[in-house]
Amino acid sequence: MIASTVLLGLVATTNVKADTVSQSSNSVQTETITSNNTRQQATENNNQSAVIAAQTVNIPDGYTLDAVRNVKTQAQADELEKIAINGIYNNNYRSNTTAANERVDINNLNDAQTEEMNQYAINLINQTRSQFGEAPFTQNTNTLNTVKGMALKYQEKNESLMNGGWHDPEILQGNSENIAAQQIYIDNISGLRARPFAEAIGKDFADNNNVPLFTVNTMDDLHALIYYGIMGMLFNDASDLFGHAQNFLTNYQPNNNVAVYPSLTYGTGEGHYSNGQTFTFKLENVDMHYIWAGANAATDTENGWQYINDQYVYYQNGKPLSGRQYISLPTINGVGNSWYLVDNGVVQSKVQKWMGTYYYFDPVSYLRVDNNYVQSQWGLWYLFGDNGQILTGVQKWAGSYYYFDPTTYLRVDNAYVQSQWGDWYLFGNDGRILSGIQKWAGSYYYFDPVTYLRVDNNYVQSQWGDWYMVGNDGRVVSGFYNWMGTLYYFDPVTYLKKVNCYFWVNGVRYWADEYGRVVRA
Repeated sequence: MIASTVLLGLVATTNVKADTVSQSSNSVQTETITSNNTRQQATENNNQSAVIAAQTVNIPDGYTLDAVRNVKTQAQADELEKIAINGIYNNNYRSNTTAANERVDINNLNDAQTEEMNQYAINLINQTRSQFGEAPFTQNTNTLNTVKGMALKYQEKNESLMNGGWHDPEILQGNSENIAAQQIYIDNISGLRARPFAEAIGKDFADNNNVPLFTVNTMDDLHALIYYGIMGMLFNDASDLFGHAQNFLTNYQPNNNVAVYPSLTYGTGEGHYSNGQTFTFKLENVDMHYIWAGANAATDTENGWQYINDQYVYYQNGKPLSGRQYISLPTINGVGNSWYLVDNGVVQSKVQKWMGTYYYFDPVSYLRVDNNYVQSQWGLWYLFGDNGQILTGVQKWAGSYYYFDPTTYLRVDNAYVQSQWGDWYLFGNDGRILSGIQKWAGSYYYFDPVTYLRVDNNYVQSQWGDWYMVGNDGRVVSGFYNWMGTLYYFDPVTYLKKVNCYFWVNGVRYWADEYGRVVRA
């Protein structure tokens, strides 16, 4: 069975471009009744076995913020769709056992189910935003209640994208909105079964005019309906010039709080038996309204995270937390608890001083970053260790060793420095520790490839295979050198040992044998 999926995006409630709403026949071919699931697949160029079927959003190569932001014409939208459509094929909902055991009536969601549905939706949207370095959207009880009320007004007015409805300025009152509309099967005709939404796969939604019908009976199905609605708005939105994706990713929203709630209207589909006799079946139009609404932090009397003047502030007892604290708080995206550094309630990010040292906090998640080499807010790079503290001295990173100045914390390049345990090491132009024969301060030295320490008074093999003598001060030797009771001669230009040859020094001829031992000839 087939049904159309319609997506609609809006930033302002006036002067917006309408979607082209395509209606399918919703017809079903049966034996007694058998479903005909033949669908036209648009550029299915992925290997299905390579699809990562998870709640993670897999971003197609070439799908960037600039690519989304710069869509202005239908031709540009069609060009981006060639890339973006892979996001439909490469994103499959992964069923959740707990959610599958929770029965829901989409016509009568309770408060706990509304909150769970919204946590799932905002986490999915924010996870996508985080991949592009965008700050997360937020929501609070005021947002949930406001959006629920708006969605139910659509329902009261029997307005749906499936029956020709549109964004209703009277309801929205200037708030931005995305709508993902899908039809679900709600009838009970013998022999006619629709798949649960949780069984859907991404390619079912590649053709908006030929989408199978599904049912929604569990929280798992409801999650899947949300999942594929968001995937469609992100990756299959050329007909709306990627307005949905722009709302989610690139448009500045004057209200950072977003929530989702369905409005429900009814329709019918038509099928026919194998003898040609037709029948109709009942459908429910589910318009999922994603609306940026509800009171922002400045006017919200609730405690918790509030978004004020482009920053997150944590409120407790109606006031921002006082002082500078590293404290466990409810996560900004509303799931569980995490540790944040807050200064008078304002969450901190990037390099910050705390308890006598420095830490780095991710500018998107605001969580402490451990064991990483990161760029600060002023452009310089620093290394942070397993406990999050900034590192100095010799440190291992990405398979090599580097040295970080104990005063500035910056990486030191092209220098011979003393480590925190007293030994000396040479670091190159890219900061990496050096070994083998290296030039330093006008001379050549040899550094052991295992210990990285300078080698003195030894005959060593270089990284390119030749052998050199290093003296008591570590310098590569030239001229005569007495080593282990035997005299040798090292060429002043190549520094290599003379062997099997006569040579002259200051008018005197010498002979070097096959081992390089020198005698006067």
